[in-house]
Amino acid sequence: MQCPCNPNKQYHDCCQKAHQNIHSVTSAEALMRSRYSAFVLANIDYLQKSHHSSTRPSKREKREILA
Repeated sequence: MQCPCNPNKQYHDCCQKAHQNIHSVTSAEALMRSRYSAFVLANIDYLQKSHHSSTRPSKREKREILA
């Protein structure tokens, strides 16, 4: 499947790496692209994980997003 952040790349060659291991992200651009892809793919756990702890949405907000 094509990656939501870049239709010229395959998901497994692009954001999937970040979604499996957030520590593999090496730049702010890659982080933002991976967050966009996570949003499109409804990967709420990654979105939560990619927030700084001081700005991370609450469990209530997570449930609202899932709904």
